[in-house]
Amino acid sequence: MSGPAHPFFSGPFLAAVARKVRELEKLQTESGAGSVSARIPLSSYHRGWIDLRVSLGRVRPKAIEGYRTDLRRIEVTIGHIRLDRISRRNIEHLWATMAADGVLASVQHCRRTLDAALSDAVEQGLIPRNPVRLATTPRYEPSEIRPYTLEEMAALLRAPAQDE
Repeated sequence: MSGPAHPFFSGPFLAAVARKVRELEKLQTESGAGSVSARIPLSSYHRGWIDLRVSLGRVRPKAIEGYRTDLRRIEVTIGHIRLDRISRRNIEHLWATMAADGVLASVQHCRRTLDAALSDAVEQGLIPRNPVRLATTPRYEPSEIRPYTLEEMAALLRAPAQDE
């Protein structure tokens, strides 16, 4: 393993570092320290959630890139709202804004990311329930892909020869 797996913890194995992080999170929750963390903006919590996944090294780089893309979309609309004040209505407003911006196809991906982050916040005792699971998500039905016909493929293959 190259470099520390977590900025505050080290250990011989990744599992040992992950155990230490879980123990700290449990202590924070039991001591009431978690309630203070719930007062941070959603975007700050989400950024920390992503950073923890990066430091534990258990998520592929492509997934982290997707998380960060989702975070940028979330920050613009509801990122300023405190974690402990995020509601179903806020989440539905985010989905409506994304739909109005023409990125309805991204809502499902963003929903999965935000659901995972807020589910972790519930497990840590930072919020009582996950508002993503309460919110109505708009339906996205991608257009059906229509393959080329044999005649269209033949025309495509002939086109370069006609340009010469």
